[in-house]
Amino acid sequence: MRISRACAVYIPASILLFVASPEAESIPRDSLGAPVIRAVWASAPPRLDGILDDPVWMEAVRLDDFYVVDYDRPPSEPTTVFLACDSANLYVAARMGDRYPGQVRMAETKRDGQYTNDDHFAIHFDIQHLHANSYLFIVTPRGTQATTIPDGSPSKVEWQGDWLAAARVDSAGWSVEMVIPMVIFGRPAGPHTIGVAAHRWLPRLQEEMTWPNMGRVRDDTKTGNWEGIVWPVERRRPALMPYIVAERVGGDLSTYAGADIKYTTGSGLTLLATAYPDYRNIESGVLGLDFSYNEQARADNRPFVTEGAAYYPESWIFYSQRIGEMYGGGKLFGQLGRSRVGLLTAYDRNRVVHTAGKWSWQKSDAWNFDQHMAWRHGPADAPHPPGTPMATDHLMFVSIARFTRQVGDREEHYSTQGGFTKTASDTANGYDFEFHWNRHVGNGTHGYALGGRILSNGFIPVEGLLNPADAGQRDITASIEWEKRRERSWFNEVGYWAQLKYSERLNGDLYHKDATLEGWADVTPDVAMALNGKAIDRPPYVDKTLYAWVGWNRRSFGHEGGIEATAGKVKGTDYRFVSAYQNTRIGRQTFLSLSAQGVRHVYPVGHVDRPLGGTDDRYQLIGTAQFDITPEHAVSGRLIEGTRGLNGYATYQQVLRRGYDLFIIVGDPSADTWTRRVALKAVVVL
Repeated sequence: MRISRACAVYIPASILLFVASPEAESIPRDSLGAPVIRAVWASAPPRLDGILDDPVWMEAVRLDDFYVVDYDRPPSEPTTVFLACDSANLYVAARMGDRYPGQVRMAETKRDGQYTNDDHFAIHFDIQHLHANSYLFIVTPRGTQATTIPDGSPSKVEWQGDWLAAARVDSAGWSVEMVIPMVIFGRPAGPHTIGVAAHRWLPRLQEEMTWPNMGRVRDDTKTGNWEGIVWPVERRRPALMPYIVAERVGGDLSTYAGADIKYTTGSGLTLLATAYPDYRNIESGVLGLDFSYNEQARADNRPFVTEGAAYYPESWIFYSQRIGEMYGGGKLFGQLGRSRVGLLTAYDRNRVVHTAGKWSWQKSDAWNFDQHMAWRHGPADAPHPPGTPMATDHLMFVSIARFTRQVGDREEHYSTQGGFTKTASDTANGYDFEFHWNRHVGNGTHGYALGGRILSNGFIPVEGLLNPADAGQRDITASIEWEKRRERSWFNEVGYWAQLKYSERLNGDLYHKDATLEGWADVTPDVAMALNGKAIDRPPYVDKTLYAWVGWNRRSFGHEGGIEATAGKVKGTDYRFVSAYQNTRIGRQTFLSLSAQGVRHVYPVGHVDRPLGGTDDRYQLIGTAQFDITPEHAVSGRLIEGTRGLNGYATYQQVLRRGYDLFIIVGDPSADTWTRRVALKAVVVL
């Protein structure tokens, strides 16, 4: 690897910096043992070049007491973090020592791409200081950035808020500088304390280093407390993101347009509205062929849904794919002190109004209370999930209380919940009661869990993913797990998980009883495997299956692969399922992926689903290709061939950090079958 010519300046500057900066040992701790960081005001912003020779880093607070919790020891290589701020920005720098800088991994070039196999540094900010949710700002040695918004956000940088970073590799390791505007977080003006943590991933040694040491069972109450940061008074204005699409389907030419508008209040609440959102040009998730008694969940990539997703009910209560193509909708979400609120409503083209809400109150670090609501209103002839009642109105409400305590290396979670459903036709009125307990012991290496629930006959969440057949039962579940991680080349991590479940109908008849045993191991750092055996007595069937999985090239970015297979008896049939995938990266710009699935059911004569018996074979092949012209321009495509037919699409994508995004699409990314279609889409943030 070529070493930067700036090293001659950089290394002496770094040594001087380490000598002059405040020592990490001088950082005080509060009564709970958490570090307390006093805000240091930057005399001038840094020049972003990845070289830590700016005056701000001489003034900044220094953190270097990193720890490797997986191996319970100090790290093999040093890491030092520097923190400062001013009236507008948070400033972060980090120096990652590495005796073998030529082995630093930095393959990813695209923002918010697949950085996890690269060396990277991340700073965590718990902006609300409630020890619950953190923003993550990640940088690789190449300077590639990634952001994790704790509650979900679309990928458009101007929409979620931009921040800057630069990185530099030299003969002693690598370094990074970051400038993060406080306006991103939407906090009220005035002094605030935020939680701070940091981690570094060193793939060469498979080491994750963290500051501070919060234990393997992560205890967020031990994050650093950064005090004295003064949030600026902001002049807030709405952000408008309009789009326009021109398309030709067959011989018909048409255009349509829509827009999203977003406004964040001074108290931190976000209001989001959408009119005629474009979902046709968003790639839909592809469902697998593996058999399930329950409805399979399909990933929902629609921006209106993903932004603020954590503020809304869990998918078994409210499954966002129930919302069809929309005319429009609105959302409100945010944090108000110790309360988190979210409210969503949407009107789709099936003439159905979908409304969901969630209110969470964090009484303390130990106690949390959640209230979930989902309501569906529409004509009786509107489409609805199979097995659910036809009703013009359906309401579901669930209340959950959670308690967590941590004593030494033991962490325990308790939760109880109750809920009800109500329909206008009284066809699905019911109630639910549940309790759950789990414990992790021995620095996270042992775990136990126990749970139970009662669902009345009418407890059917029309808007959720809960199987309607599960209504009218009571069950109890017990499980145990164990894992061990060691510093060695072979089998450095092994573990197992076992579960027993018994469920009966409210009249005492058996619904099902399950026994599952699963084991897994990291055979080498690049190869992992898992085995799973399951037996389910679900009258009138007894299912027995064996599952195996092997994954390879896990540390080789863009070359990962794996294969999984299931065999046994399922729902009275002889069952076989195989799935495999392989990724390939050619240079830094071309990515290829191929996956294949096949499933076979052999039905005996007299089977309820196929009285004459016989064999049902299905297959699915998915090929994906992408060529990155630049980190902001790419061409890509996907081809799906299977029992149901052929589908595919190709796109040109211009996704800019600032400016308008442009897409040219051939085919229909959201369809299940091939569509003769060409579309041009432009998006801009105003």
